[in-house]
Formats: sequence, structure tokens, C-alpha cells
Amino acid sequence: MADRVIINKKGIVSSVVITATSNATYVVAGNTSTSNVAMAGETIAGATISQIFWGLANTTTGYWTVRRGANTILILNGTGYLDFAGNGLAAIEDAGANVSFSITDNAVGTIRVELQKIPQQNTATDYNYI
Repeated sequence: MADRVIINKKGIVSSVVITATSNATYVVAGNTSTSNVAMAGETIAGATISQIFWGLANTTTGYWTVRRGANTILILNGTGYLDFAGNGLAAIEDAGANVSFSITDNAVGTIRVELQKIPQQNTATDYNYI
């Protein structure tokens, strides 16, 4: 298993859970023809990182790097869990950019990330004005 989307929900609270065991990049923004995380009938403006679980077999030299576009936002070593949304501060940096994970050479590990999708808003149909 290199990488895969394991849970994908749309609606009022839409999210996606991604698991990777090797380097992987996911296109976040767009519709199903351009985005790796959009579902049928869904167009996404971006996604925030709400939770991350990770583990590495070789905790002395290995680490995961999490990027949004070209920007490194996290370097994770050992084993751990971060609950950004549960602490009231989802990782919103570069929310419209692709999300990528890379693991150091010769390291063995798994990373699981939950993204909260930000829908593309159409003011003509998404809001009711009084």
C-alpha cells in the first residue's frame, strides 16, 4: 500500500482521510476531474488539516515531511498524533495548495491525515439573502 484515500465524505461536514506509506501528493482544489479528494458533484476550494497520525519504524533517523504546495509545514519524527481541529486551530496554511507527504530514504512508516474540505462557494446558489 503506497497511498490511498480511505474515507471520503461530502455534505455539510465534508472530509477526507488519506493514508500513505511512501511519498505521495494529492491535488486538493478543484472538481473530480482535477482533484484527488473531490467526490462526484463536489468542487473544492481547499482543505485544512484537522488531524495527523504518524509512525516510523526507525525513530532515530527517519521522519515525515508534510508540505502544502512548496511550503514545508511539518516535520514529524517518531510516532505521534496531532489534533489541530480538536484544539480549535486547524492547520489552514496554504489551504488551496496540494498536500504532499514524503518520508526519508530507507525509513519505514505510515502517515494518516484527515482533511476538512472547504467547498467552492457559489454565492448565487449557496446563500439565501433576506
